Amino acid sequence: MSQRWSLLLYMTASPRLAPHAQDTLKRLAAAQPPTGLDISVQLDARGKKKPARYRIVNRRAVQEPSSWRYRPRVALRDFLDWGLPKGKKGRSALVMWGEGGGWIYPAGLYDAPGRALIDAQLHDAIAGSHAGRVDVLGFDACLMGMVEILYGARDLCRAQVSSETFVPLSGWPYRAMLEALVRKPATTGVAWAERVVPCVKTVRASSTLAAFDAARADAVAAAFRVLARELRRVPAAARPELARARADMLHVGNPYFVDVLSMLRSIERCVADRKVAAAVIKVRREIVRARLAVASSGSDNRAMTGLSIFFPETKTTFLAPYQELAFAKKTGWGAFLTRYLK
Repeated sequence: MSQRWSLLLYMTASPRLAPHAQDTLKRLAAAQPPTGLDISVQLDARGKKKPARYRIVNRRAVQEPSSWRYRPRVALRDFLDWGLPKGKKGRSALVMWGEGGGWIYPAGLYDAPGRALIDAQLHDAIAGSHAGRVDVLGFDACLMGMVEILYGARDLCRAQVSSETFVPLSGWPYRAMLEALVRKPATTGVAWAERVVPCVKTVRASSTLAAFDAARADAVAAAFRVLARELRRVPAAARPELARARADMLHVGNPYFVDVLSMLRSIERCVADRKVAAAVIKVRREIVRARLAVASSGSDNRAMTGLSIFFPETKTTFLAPYQELAFAKKTGWGAFLTRYLK
């Protein structure tokens, strides 16, 4: 690679995922790394006293001896400081590996479901590290391709790579991704993201992957702010139209999350309001502009467009913690949901 890169894989493995974490580590080591790529891994197998750290050297995972004091809430920051120490030059890609559940249960972050504010915790970890940010932020975990996450982590990276649906237990196709980077080296975070996303087509299991430009997240949020405002203004008599639209939206495996572009199509089709229609067009335009690449394997995922959003059909206890997310505060989307579900 013409530009030196550091790939940091932060793995938190539940008992169910522990065997697959070890397999991922072996596959990553066996893949021929391109020249100029440093690979660092932290594997936290739940039940162990503390995580193990590895360097991929000569196609082998070499465990690093360490006396560091493991503290779960600062583990990610400590890992970044270890993998990207002061003075290290080049570009970086951080991949969070593990159980994922969107903003409700973010991959790799320690907290109770519904209380792990991904934008706050990721900001504390990455912004507080020596590096301060990474070029690419990836999530090798289920349901993490959300507009809330894109916005919440916008200042921490240049590009984000994630799946809005479920990820196979085998995870990302790292061998294919490294080979793609050898064939066409990446010099920026955007280029790195664009190169690796199509590799998901090599996965035999049903899967999706998408990359978004974090620099356009503010424009996406601004468009959503207008849409949320217009939806709040929909009169009570037109509420059945919104209900029909919600019933027609495509959920992504979690009943609380729907595909964004599917949501926009349903609103456009069911809600007869010119201002809402104009707001829908603006949101769609900004989503398409922000999307760098999208790909899928398996016929079940062909309708997925890369990004989901929180839109429960009925009242839920998750609505209260949702109001604390940066995206909900910026756009008023939580206020719209509260009014819709009232």
